[in-house]
Amino acid sequence: MKESAFPIVGIGASAGGIDAFHTFFNHMPANCGMAFIILLHLPADRKSMLTEILARWTAMRVLDRPAARDWGRVASSQSRCQNH
Repeated sequence: MKESAFPIVGIGASAGGIDAFHTFFNHMPANCGMAFIILLHLPADRKSMLTEILARWTAMRVLDRPAARDWGRVASSQSRCQNH
C-alpha cells in the first residue's frame, strides 16, 4: 500500500443502530489510520443529527458529506425512506 493510501471503512445501520455506532467510536482510536463513511437510514421526515452526535463520540473530525478524502475523518450521511 502506498504511504498516502489508507483504508476507507463503510458502516451502515437503521435508526436503531445508533448505539452500535457509539460503542464502535468509543473504542476506535482517532489515530487509527482509516477513514469512515457512516450511513444511517432514517424516515424522510426526520431531521438527522448524526454528524453532531458522532462528533461527541470521537476525537476524529466529523464531516457531513465531505469532499475531502483524508484518513482520521468520519463522514456521515443518511438515506431517506419514503413510505408509500
